[in-house]
Amino acid sequence: MLKTKIIEGNRNTFVRELERAESEGWAPNMQSKRTTMALGKQGQYAHHSIICQMWVV
Repeated sequence: MLKTKIIEGNRNTFVRELERAESEGWAPNMQSKRTTMALGKQGQYAHHSIICQMWVV
């Protein structure tokens, strides 16, 4: 069975969560990576998201 999860966040949390997911065996689908601009308290920031998948028996 193919499991899917979405990782998202600002630059710092996105990188940390993506590294953790890869160490757990999740494979990021680089074609699904999206970056959008979001409005926060200190102005605009980049919000990143990516789909990760893993085969489970």
